[in-house]
Amino acid sequence: QLDETLKSYKKQLAEAREVAQRLENEIHNKDTHYCDAIRNERQQRKAMESELGSSHQAMEEALRKSAEIKKENSSLKDKVSRQEKYIERLQSREKQNRRTTTSTTTQGTKRVGLSKIARPSTAGTRSPMRNPRERVANKHRGGYHSDENDLPNVGRGLRESKLPQSSGQVESLLG
Repeated sequence: QLDETLKSYKKQLAEAREVAQRLENEIHNKDTHYCDAIRNERQQRKAMESELGSSHQAMEEALRKSAEIKKENSSLKDKVSRQEKYIERLQSREKQNRRTTTSTTTQGTKRVGLSKIARPSTAGTRSPMRNPRERVANKHRGGYHSDENDLPNVGRGLRESKLPQSSGQVESLLG
């Protein structure tokens, strides 16, 4: 009987060793599998962190450029606004100059409040007279004033124009 018991114990021991070996192999396989999974997740995490970092840098660059563009846009809007105001002032002065009339005094006609505004777009060019009557009146009084914009017909064959010769003719023209 002892032999049988001994054989049965040896058999159980062999079976237990097989089960233990199988469980060890299974634990080793699972450990390897989990380590691989952890390694893969770490690599994915590093890749995602790297991508997040580059995205963050790209976003910061885009925000910086956006701020620069907004600043430049604001600056250009301000510049355009100032230029529009300047042009409006020039146009209002021009209108005021065109509206300025001559006042009659005992000495004759007199130029009132006209001033020439130097405009870059017309510098060096000749434009038609704004008020030819005024030019004639000033010429006959001896107070003729000339600048580059007052002689539009010089060199065009219109030198011999028929201008009034007396102050009476001038008065009738201004009349």
